[in-house]
Amino acid sequence: MRASSSPRSEGKDHSDRIGAQITALDALIEDAISPFSQQATHLADIVGVNTVADAELIAQTGVDMTRFPSVAHLVSWAKFYPQR
Repeated sequence: MRASSSPRSEGKDHSDRIGAQITALDALIEDAISPFSQQATHLADIVGVNTVADAELIAQTGVDMTRFPSVAHLVSWAKFYPQR
């Protein structure tokens, strides 16, 4: 017969599983973005763009930024432009 665990330990187990899943997904994203690290570095120069945002931008736009006439156009398209 299995001893019942407390709700607290079940919550911790669940939290640990979620943490492990996040770590695994972070590693997959890092592997997927690694061929584009130079482009990601350039995107990180944009105010408000961090490593998560640059990976998302590359996933959504690709690395050919010539379709955006300026950084402001890219930032506006990505909805990173500050609202007034």
